[in-house]
Amino acid sequence: RMGLTVRLGGRVETTPPEERALKTVLERGARLMKEGRYYEALLEYDRALGLDPGNRSALKGMRRANENLEK
Repeated sequence: RMGLTVRLGGRVETTPPEERALKTVLERGARLMKEGRYYEALLEYDRALGLDPGNRSALKGMRRANENLEK
């Protein structure tokens, strides 16, 4: 993580773009799961794995999406 010093002397934490992108994709996948849009969620979790291969949240989401698609 990077820190920036602002004019008043405080620190502002910034998140690397890749980490923000991963978080956004995982959140989108979770939202799609709640909406019952399992195929679209599966695609989002696949994108997450492209950003972070082996990501446990993405793997778990893919497994859950697949289970729901098989019903």
